[in-house]
Amino acid sequence: MKPGAVTILSSHEVIEYVKAVERWSSQPSINNVVVTEEREIRVYFIGLDSPNRSRTVKRLRSIQISSDLRLCSPVKCLELPLSARNFYAIVEDTCNGRVGIWSCTDTEIQKEENESMNATMPEGNIKKFDFPIFSVEISPTRPYDLLLINGDGGISLITNDLTRIRDEYNPPRSQTVRWCTLFSPKSSFLSSSFSSKDVILLTLSSSKLGDNSHSVGWLDFYHIRCKKGAVDLWASLQVEDEANFISCGFHPSLGQLSVIDQAGVWKIYRIHCYPGKNATPYIDKASGAIVLPLGGFLPFSLANHQTTQKKSLLEKQARDMISIRPLGYSYWALLGARKVNDTDVEHVLTIWDGIYFTLQTEHIVGVSERIKHVLASETLAYQLLSTPLESSHLILATQRSTPNSELMNITIHSCQYVSEKMTMLHAVDRMKYMVKYFGIDPNDRISGGQGFTRSGFDAVGHLDCTPPDFSQTILQNYKTTLTQLENLESHTLNNMLSSLNPDEFTKYFMEYVDTKTREAKQTFQIRYSLSERDMKIYEEEMMERVQVNGVKKRGVKRSNSDANGGVGKGDEEEDETMRNNGGKTDAKVSKNRFKAAMTPMLSHRFILTTLSKCFTRSAEGKPRSDFFSASVIKYLIEHNLLYDNAVDGGIIEALVALNNWHLLRLTVLSVRDISERSLISLIKHAIASSKKDHGKNLLLQRCLSLALCKPRNKMLMRYSLQELTVREMVDVFKTLVKWFGMSMKNEETKGGILIASNEQSMVERAQKNSLPRLEHILEFLSLLLDAHFTTVILSPSLHPFLTSLNEYTSSELSKCQLLQKLHGHLYDFHRKHVKRQKNKGEKKLARKAFVHTGGIEIPSYSIEVFKL
Repeated sequence: MKPGAVTILSSHEVIEYVKAVERWSSQPSINNVVVTEEREIRVYFIGLDSPNRSRTVKRLRSIQISSDLRLCSPVKCLELPLSARNFYAIVEDTCNGRVGIWSCTDTEIQKEENESMNATMPEGNIKKFDFPIFSVEISPTRPYDLLLINGDGGISLITNDLTRIRDEYNPPRSQTVRWCTLFSPKSSFLSSSFSSKDVILLTLSSSKLGDNSHSVGWLDFYHIRCKKGAVDLWASLQVEDEANFISCGFHPSLGQLSVIDQAGVWKIYRIHCYPGKNATPYIDKASGAIVLPLGGFLPFSLANHQTTQKKSLLEKQARDMISIRPLGYSYWALLGARKVNDTDVEHVLTIWDGIYFTLQTEHIVGVSERIKHVLASETLAYQLLSTPLESSHLILATQRSTPNSELMNITIHSCQYVSEKMTMLHAVDRMKYMVKYFGIDPNDRISGGQGFTRSGFDAVGHLDCTPPDFSQTILQNYKTTLTQLENLESHTLNNMLSSLNPDEFTKYFMEYVDTKTREAKQTFQIRYSLSERDMKIYEEEMMERVQVNGVKKRGVKRSNSDANGGVGKGDEEEDETMRNNGGKTDAKVSKNRFKAAMTPMLSHRFILTTLSKCFTRSAEGKPRSDFFSASVIKYLIEHNLLYDNAVDGGIIEALVALNNWHLLRLTVLSVRDISERSLISLIKHAIASSKKDHGKNLLLQRCLSLALCKPRNKMLMRYSLQELTVREMVDVFKTLVKWFGMSMKNEETKGGILIASNEQSMVERAQKNSLPRLEHILEFLSLLLDAHFTTVILSPSLHPFLTSLNEYTSSELSKCQLLQKLHGHLYDFHRKHVKRQKNKGEKKLARKAFVHTGGIEIPSYSIEVFKL
């Protein structure tokens, strides 16, 4: 993984897999719901299949609505207990013009997949209001209530059945809401001011100053008290000249407000708040707002086109032509149409660093198009969504109308992203690309401002409201610090490149990283005021906090009874809940932070130069091991400083060419962006090596076990498996069928598939060279059969393996059929029991019945069926 950057993994290879072209005439929705027609809403699921995190898109529901209603907002989805969910949308009656909220309840989630895809739901209910509704928001911590944001700035907390208003807030001034968002203060810059169970509503509105027609922007923070069910205005900030904007976003972790105005200028305001319950936020005017020009994007780049055409785009669809979204802990994602030349435009996704404001990466989505075709489209809109999981997936939605047709094309892209820690030196590596990206003249120091790069001063934007003395001081400090770092790095690289043997090369590298590690340690000590003795104790605690003698340490079990009225979970139960939900415990997070703080800060140029020296090639293109240093590569892997594309052709291919199987195993287990094609290439090389040397008969099993333990995309793995020949498939089938038989025997001896599969994680099994989990073996077998279905039928050499699989699965299929008969009855009983337990009156009756029955508790059943 490239340090200090956000990397997009294989998004262009997934486009055909998740592309959807539908007929529709309303705005695209969020929360995994896509609006396709005014009379029908089609619900899609876009998410991850645990445990391999493969991207899937499937249609779940079709909801019919009245033809007299027009959708005015995206559809929101609220997950409810008892396996139900509600859908909400703002609608307008075309007959009388009244605005209301359309709602529909879905209680058939537990049906089979084939049934749910064809399921059609009723039209739903309409709740009409006398005031204009701007948005409907769903609280992540209070699922029983909804937030209605009125067009005039009023806030209403209403029950999810739209029957009772719990609390209302009326603004003191006349204003018009333009944008709003909802976030939890738990992991935001307001974590010390609010409870983790509360919610903050942020709105950006415009209002006129007196009789003057000049409008100003207001940024309002509303505190939603989830326990009391109350809404309060916490703070209100004035944002000058931001009443008319095209796109807006807010990064809760950094406290940054991002606004794109109609002039094509992207402004990012820093919002700070002192710790404490009574503190109020303020906009940091000392450092000013970061200003980034976006003149290359539509519609700002239409200087050569007609003015009326550009004005029409700004008025009709400019608000949807650029979408911005906070990403990870410290990044921004921007999606829009960028002008390539006078005739073509391209859809591009750019990732920006929110700390140093540098362009990290850009990714072209789809192919280039003619500007005249884009302008001929009545609607062009972009939308960015991100899954709630950290370091997960980014959903890109692009929609545009087809010329001379009523059809609307909706294209949905799913791309995986991994965000790493951003440092100042990493940001400097990217600053030189920003000058070329913005198209600014480096010699123009006045209009563009100043920013420091490796080649000197270049114009990359400017700071608003910044005194000249303050700006020059900061730039001089940056220049002095970065010059020292640059000189030390250049001196080390010169010594490494002039080395005569790999031992001397390794010596210079280790001395440099040891120096950088000591600097990181000193910085950590100074930041937290730790002495040498305190630092040693802290290091021992961090190393022993999560793992002690190979056994995970749960921590001291202490109760949170004071905060929860005498009933609360201990740390052990909370950690177990976090693990079951795929999250990280506090101990694991603390250890990762300490490890990241102790990691030396190596620039992107230093890493690439080091790898190019290690993986040199001859004139014929063959790899040379003259300066290959296993210690250097191992260090980069263990400190998460190596990624797959850092070496020409991929790190897997380079290590395979050098026959270094020990580093290959470590690379597959540690590097996170290994492609599916590289995994299949590794298997092919293992098969070829096993044929040449019979002493390496276990090499294929080890490489295949590594391939099974890596998270992968099912569709891309299926395409990559097609590269296997029939002879190679015989070896793979032989190994997989052997593992399948051993897993079935283990399941019989240990008492069930669940016990056998949950003993160890995938990575732990691969590290210990133990048997892979049964479900992963079955999934890989399924993908292999899908990729070579015709080949398996027409190849007699593969038929004995099919016979063995049939013998292994015959008894399990009969068990599954028996459990399927019981599944419906047990689920109905369980659902009725849970519903009765939630009713207070029924609880009293249950307690009385408990006494009369002699203390026999009512059983609670839960069962899951595995289909083989």
